[in-house]
Amino acid sequence: MGSDIDGVIEIRRASGRWEAVAGLPGGALVRDRRLRECLFGHGGALQVDRPLFGARGIPEDASDAVPEEDEPNHGHAYATWAEVAAVDWDAPVCDGPAANHVGEWRPGPDGRLGFRAVRTLPTR
Repeated sequence: MGSDIDGVIEIRRASGRWEAVAGLPGGALVRDRRLRECLFGHGGALQVDRPLFGARGIPEDASDAVPEEDEPNHGHAYATWAEVAAVDWDAPVCDGPAANHVGEWRPGPDGRLGFRAVRTLPTR
């Protein structure tokens, strides 16, 4: 069974009220299990320990474009622009292997951790 991610982009007006100014582009996050798991912690095989924007619910002051009620089997989360901008999009998202593949990371000449290769783990 597939699942989709839907959402709105809001801005805070001078009055302090939030206003929805755009929806997420159609198909932007549709049925991408790994992305959904990394962002929100739902489904997938990566076993992400710390999703970026886990189930936070709906902000109390969200605009009218955001549904007020939870539907069965649905969850809500949000992220601020500051949070999105602060994410290191190149960092590993979990400590364990994704299926039978694992990334190999090693310190580089400058001492910073860098991606080296993807290795295939032996199957049992």
